[in-house]
Amino acid sequence: MKLDSHWKPQDVLALAVKSEIEAAALYAALLEKISSLLLRRKLEFLIFEEKKHRSILERLYSQRFAGLPLNLPPTSFLPVSLRVNPETLSVPQLFQTALQTEKYSEDFYKSAAKIMGDEAGRKMLGYLARVERSHYFLIKSEIDLLEKFPDSYKIEETDLGEDRIHVGP
Repeated sequence: MKLDSHWKPQDVLALAVKSEIEAAALYAALLEKISSLLLRRKLEFLIFEEKKHRSILERLYSQRFAGLPLNLPPTSFLPVSLRVNPETLSVPQLFQTALQTEKYSEDFYKSAAKIMGDEAGRKMLGYLARVERSHYFLIKSEIDLLEKFPDSYKIEETDLGEDRIHVGP
């Protein structure tokens, strides 16, 4: 995503906060559909991360723009095709949406870093771009597993037979 140079840093930060709120909501909706304990932990981690990003961005905003209210836009920077109703999508579709969302987020933060007026703001948004990239690969690996084991998210614990012993001839 390429941001125009007419964007103000405070608007970029407000848009970033909105996107982190939407990302956490997407992962929370996905969490509702998952039984696998391991996958639930990974989604809880992603929710934690998105909430942490929101907190970082809000703190950055208050440091840079003390006295200015943080006015969140009605929607994030995501294209309409990625603003989904989680109730209408399957788990694999939600993971695909999350994958694309993380890619858009990485690109957004890279562009947003160039607009920030101070070095600390640029570094923070560059850091967030790299973290979103790590989320992308975490989700990608889960998609790969879901392709190999399509029902794994429905099973609370995976039994690989390691607790069994052979008793008999």
